[in-house]
Amino acid sequence: MHRQLAAVVIVTATVIASVTTAEEPRIVVTANRDRRDAAEVPASITVLTATDIKDGGYNNVVDVLRDAEGVVVRSTSGNAAQSEVGMRGFGENSFGRVLVLLDGVRLNRPDMAAINWLQVPLSNVDRIEVVRGGNSSLYGDNALAGVINIITRKGTKETVGSLRSEVGSFDSATHMVEVSGSSGEFSYALNAQSQSTDGYRMNSAYSSWGAGANVEYDFSETINAALALSWNSFDYGMPAGLTREQMAENPCQTDNPDDHTRNEDISARAVFNMLVGESGRATISCSFGRRDISTDLVKWSSYSDVIADTFGVSPAGFLDVTFLGMEHRLMVGLDYYRDRLGLQLFSDIDRSAETVHVDVDKDTLGFYYRDEVALSDSFILETGGRIESSDIAGRIPGAFDDSKTHQEDAMDIALAYLFGDQSKVFGRAGTVFRYPFVDEQVSYYGSAYFNRELTAESGRSFELGADVAVADGVRAGMTAFLLDMKDEIAVNAATWQNENLDNTRRSGIEARLRWAMEDRLTIDANCAYTRAVFLDGENEGKHVPLVPRSSASVTASWPMWSELHAKATVSYVDGSFLGGDFANAGDKLDARTVVDLMLRYAPAGGIEAYIAIDNVLGEKYASTGYSGGEWTDDLYYPAPERTFRAGFSCGF
Repeated sequence: MHRQLAAVVIVTATVIASVTTAEEPRIVVTANRDRRDAAEVPASITVLTATDIKDGGYNNVVDVLRDAEGVVVRSTSGNAAQSEVGMRGFGENSFGRVLVLLDGVRLNRPDMAAINWLQVPLSNVDRIEVVRGGNSSLYGDNALAGVINIITRKGTKETVGSLRSEVGSFDSATHMVEVSGSSGEFSYALNAQSQSTDGYRMNSAYSSWGAGANVEYDFSETINAALALSWNSFDYGMPAGLTREQMAENPCQTDNPDDHTRNEDISARAVFNMLVGESGRATISCSFGRRDISTDLVKWSSYSDVIADTFGVSPAGFLDVTFLGMEHRLMVGLDYYRDRLGLQLFSDIDRSAETVHVDVDKDTLGFYYRDEVALSDSFILETGGRIESSDIAGRIPGAFDDSKTHQEDAMDIALAYLFGDQSKVFGRAGTVFRYPFVDEQVSYYGSAYFNRELTAESGRSFELGADVAVADGVRAGMTAFLLDMKDEIAVNAATWQNENLDNTRRSGIEARLRWAMEDRLTIDANCAYTRAVFLDGENEGKHVPLVPRSSASVTASWPMWSELHAKATVSYVDGSFLGGDFANAGDKLDARTVVDLMLRYAPAGGIEAYIAIDNVLGEKYASTGYSGGEWTDDLYYPAPERTFRAGFSCGF
């Protein structure tokens, strides 16, 4: 399989070397907390534009990321309801090692749970920036393996809008509407979306309703303010895992037919921007979010209510100066986040018998700087640093009232050589860190205690990469990376406590190729090889669980005639050891190859229709699974087999 994939890439590269098409437009990103040409940023970046999202027929952000280079998506429900993303060789709890931002504001939860991906309606997304590699010096906590920044739609000069509806297998239905416009100095973008499905498995149904609004006002040529509001209500079933025998017998079944979660999210983000003189700029952003989560684990007679509030403020200053004949772009700022989590556990579904009440606070304050120096027209040097502290405090009446302060710092240095048409070679090195989740530090399921022995994860990251315009319409890239980590946190299956693990190393290569022949054919191909192993301890030389060693994807899209377009995607993900199997003693998740097809009809006038078949060959596989060790069975979480979708959209 590996030799075949390599042969495909080599042959494709040989064929396209002589192809010439139109020059591709420049893409502006916010990967370094400021607007920059993607070709000048010394990092491996993928930008998924609004056009990519529309043409792909995606329903939610998870579906978009599933096709992104270097991103692995796992789900315990077979759909977007319980999904986590992983990058750069992280498996269990990988959602804590990938920072997710919405217009620069973090969405990661403070506890050991993935974010609600459906809180961001796809109708409100303008583009998604995927930055691979550690970035703790710029963002702090969670930015170990990469950063995903979701940029929302903004107001437009003319009043425009769109409608989209889709139906599909398992009685799934998606409806989206968005409208944007402006009046004088005021601009706006409004959106709403509903999504529901009965699910591939029993008790994997979910329904989601959401709406959002972005408004901006230009007070003058130098002062601007923006406000974004969003709301989402999300109900979903939790089918839990199956043994290998159950999955072979009927992957749609469940032993947990009544487990269920209700989730409501509200958020507000405000940004104030001001130009200072001819070369300076100041900005301050404030954010507030509340999550109200009720979970019924009927099989275990466990019922919980969680209210999680997050407040953040991030002022920053930017200055362009010339020093010793070289141009500097300076950035300094601070990030303050306060997370408050209140949880109640009950022994009955009516919530009349409370068994545990816990309050957890997490206060994080970080200061950072970044200096970008134009050494010449071709060389850009970046340096950055951060100092940060995070205080985690937990209280359970009658059990404990304790806290611990973590203090971490990070720094990095990067050099980019720019040449040709939007081409670059870059290298970067830096340090990274992650604080414990609040429920890793504070235990309130089962035994109630404060885990003072737990320390923050830290590591050293190195990258060397290139992104080159081989010819008009042909772009190729490759990045080699090395990440050495210490004190990674995971559950010890023998003690059922969270502990800092032995040292680990993640190394690998990511490669990508894009061939775009105008009005003829576009091919996007990528592949990755990752080796994630323990460096010492009793598991020395063993592979980190839930990390596939290799993956690859090829997408071809072409016009069958002027108004009918076809797209085919073939993706491969290697097998991996089950979560918790640090000794590599048990079974592995099977490798999988999935084929998706789509036909899109796009006549003039802004009307489009499409039909799609996902997993055309009906591949049976589990996207994730966990080892039961010596005490119970291994559990697998099946993914959907062949599914059908059909939809239409129109603009106005």
